[in-house]
Amino acid sequence: MSTVALLYGRGRRVVSILAGQYRGTAFCSAIRSGSEKTFPVRYISTNLRAQDLNSSMTWSQHGASERDCSTMRSSNAPLILDMFNKRLQAIAEDQSGSRTDEGLHLFHEIKDAGLVPNVTTYTNAIKGCAAAKPAARAKEAFALYDEMLEQGLTPHVLTYTVLINVCANAKPKALVDDALSFLKAMEDNHISPTVITYNSVLKACANAGGTRVDTAVDIFRSVCKCSNVDPNLITFNTMIKVYAYAKPRPRVQDALDLFRALETHGLEPNTVTYLSLINACSSAKSAAYTDKALSLFNDMCARGSMRSTAMFNSLLKVYATAKPQRLCDAMDVLDEMERHGVAYDDYTLTWLLRCCGKFGSTAATNQASGAVHKRGRAIAVTVFKRVIGPVPLTPRVWNALVNAVGSVTARQLRGWARRRRPNAFPAP
Repeated sequence: MSTVALLYGRGRRVVSILAGQYRGTAFCSAIRSGSEKTFPVRYISTNLRAQDLNSSMTWSQHGASERDCSTMRSSNAPLILDMFNKRLQAIAEDQSGSRTDEGLHLFHEIKDAGLVPNVTTYTNAIKGCAAAKPAARAKEAFALYDEMLEQGLTPHVLTYTVLINVCANAKPKALVDDALSFLKAMEDNHISPTVITYNSVLKACANAGGTRVDTAVDIFRSVCKCSNVDPNLITFNTMIKVYAYAKPRPRVQDALDLFRALETHGLEPNTVTYLSLINACSSAKSAAYTDKALSLFNDMCARGSMRSTAMFNSLLKVYATAKPQRLCDAMDVLDEMERHGVAYDDYTLTWLLRCCGKFGSTAATNQASGAVHKRGRAIAVTVFKRVIGPVPLTPRVWNALVNAVGSVTARQLRGWARRRRPNAFPAP
């Protein structure tokens, strides 16, 4: 592993500078022509450490004077900053959402190296905060935004979009008011929002616990009326999700009307569209909407949607929330998941156990025979032993299990699961 990260030339003399390590061929060629007084950068490692750029002593040990080092930094600062911006962007776009601290550390390294962050630098740092898991780092993102304004920098449309995305990804609820304030700031600065910007605002409304439906409706209507913005499938899917999670009850008919409006905009529904609609129908707890949910599921399959855990879980939720419950149909779904090799998760087991719990409670309420009630408990035990193998014993699974079989039997099943899987999650 080499440690040569920078090369610059003065006339015919080439001086190598020791400035951090690089891996493999992670080099970006940036050849510039220069006079006797300039020091064009030949190569910059994409893994160069920012603090090394400020180490004049290290540079002088390799043949560069203090004056040469100062000239080197000033003449090539834009190019060097661009390299670090690309590194910061790569960190921000990491899908794992686990590199936010690394990105913020790099941002401060850039400043410590004497480089002046530009709009792109701040935007990429904020983007990393938006991508953080399990929740966006709103406090750090807003601090970066304030610092950006103090430096006299003008945010562009991407900056505001990622800030709104931070608001949408905040927990426990999205920061809708902050998202709207950023949207207002764009208008005040004569910056036209894009469809991605509006989608982020709608996402914030969808993640607000069903309390900002009217706000989302106003935003959606603004998008449809806007002459320079065309709503896309994500716009419709997000709005359908808003209706599906509306409080105090889902606005199923509005979601279905929006679904029918897709065709007029030349859009084709995808799996996300169908799952949001099925969730809305199942949450309505109406026999009519149960049949509609099943029709949507069949339509989704007919369109060639790839069978997935989320897809089957949506159907299990329909059966678990139906009145009366449909345990036999739920067991058929479990068989079909096994036939297609679709993995279970804790939602799969939770909805199956809820079906079993309703089976037993319905029998007891109607004063049916004790044998029927016991059958529901027995099916729940069988389902638990059949599915729990790869599934963690999360609180939602535990609560559904207790409701289906009772606390005594649930503790016995927990012990059975622990003997089979010593590292199983403990029950709450």
